[in-house]
Amino acid sequence: MKRQHLRISYKGKSYNLSQGALLEHLQYLGIDTDLALRIAKQAEKDFSNKKFSSNDLEGFLLKALKQQLNDELLERISHYLPSFIPIYLLADESQNKTNEKANAEPEEFSRRHLARALERHDINFKDSQMIARQVEESLRAKGLEAVSRQELERFILQQIESYLGRERRLSYEKAHPHGQELLIEDSQGQTFPFSQGILARSLVAIGLDIAMAYQIAREVETQLWQLGYLHKSDQVSKITTELLNEHGGKDFSLRYTMMRRLRHSRKPLIILLGGTSGVGKSTLASELAYRLGIGRIVSTDALRQALRSLISAELSPILHSSSFAAWRTELLPGESEKVKAKRVLRAFQTQVQQVAKALDAVIERARDEGMSMLMEGVHVVPGFLNLSPLRGAVVVAIIISQSDEIRHQNNFRKRSSDSRKANDYLEHFQEIRILQDFITQQAKNKDIPVIDFNDLDSALEKALDIILAEVLEA
Repeated sequence: MKRQHLRISYKGKSYNLSQGALLEHLQYLGIDTDLALRIAKQAEKDFSNKKFSSNDLEGFLLKALKQQLNDELLERISHYLPSFIPIYLLADESQNKTNEKANAEPEEFSRRHLARALERHDINFKDSQMIARQVEESLRAKGLEAVSRQELERFILQQIESYLGRERRLSYEKAHPHGQELLIEDSQGQTFPFSQGILARSLVAIGLDIAMAYQIAREVETQLWQLGYLHKSDQVSKITTELLNEHGGKDFSLRYTMMRRLRHSRKPLIILLGGTSGVGKSTLASELAYRLGIGRIVSTDALRQALRSLISAELSPILHSSSFAAWRTELLPGESEKVKAKRVLRAFQTQVQQVAKALDAVIERARDEGMSMLMEGVHVVPGFLNLSPLRGAVVVAIIISQSDEIRHQNNFRKRSSDSRKANDYLEHFQEIRILQDFITQQAKNKDIPVIDFNDLDSALEKALDIILAEVLEA
């Protein structure tokens, strides 16, 4: 059954209340996790499809916790600000003068942003997460729905001293004299903390060396602090582009511009990587997804496996066979098992046709959801899959090949810890090469770019150029 997101009213406003948010709220109150989970599930059941308020929730919790109730817990329940209600950061006078949209919605406190800010000051990931959590818990324990940046800074310093000691607090204060974060305002007027790490990763995504990427990110942060602490995102991009021109050259600054267009595009980006087994599709897909910030990778093999659960092997033996060995399912008793290209391709095309409709449906679903996606697999075949541009999405199709047969064979030996599985691929290597020739020829017939995967860096660079050029054109 689909989980319901409840709606709860608080001071005239309505908020989403998920089971997870309620569970976190109960944990903050000091409730045992198992009991908290039972209570959260019961609340979801009792309040589903009903209008209820924060007072209703408080009454429910008091009843559910009656056996654990004491004066301390009663006080926490009555004063504690629930975790599903945002805490707002109050702007000081200097920020109001800098911000052209002072009347816009105030910025929400973000535990994630605070943790990242702490990491930038050499506090390790685990400690940053713990301190940020303790800061939020302290704010909520006091029932604060809004806090000034100066007051927030005092909470942060208290938790650093409590968790890491007095010396670490003094070190943090010395390295953090501004008493506030470096803020960036986007085109909608929303502000968020500047992240040196995020900027550096976006520069790595365009092919810049990691050391150079972080050097430029540090220089950008230095220049921004010299100009103030609240900046338009376009100003950050302008400074970054100038530094890229100076340190990396025009090609990198152009890539950066195109990457920004991609990330700010309202259209989802759908990347389709095709190619036969062992050419490096999965490796390239992972790197591309990381560089482009795409969280959804779909394998056509996984979709084929799902179809196998619906269609029996007796009904479709080809579907239940490997792409390169499907032709053997059509052999008649006593028929020669000699590999012939026509046999291999006929069975492969049948399998692709059986899978293609499911692939098309997944692509269209990603478009409708506005969700960027990367699909990779042997079944991404030009002429069988609908690779034409989708309205409302940017679709980029690329075929990966491996011209060097020795390297192609070595890929199977390297990637499989199971020697029997590697040998299975090598035994069918002739069929795999037949499929490669067919797929690459189909790509050429349909004007789909083909990348010869000699090494990851060059293949990645070529793929990025193809993708960013398509984004720019779109």
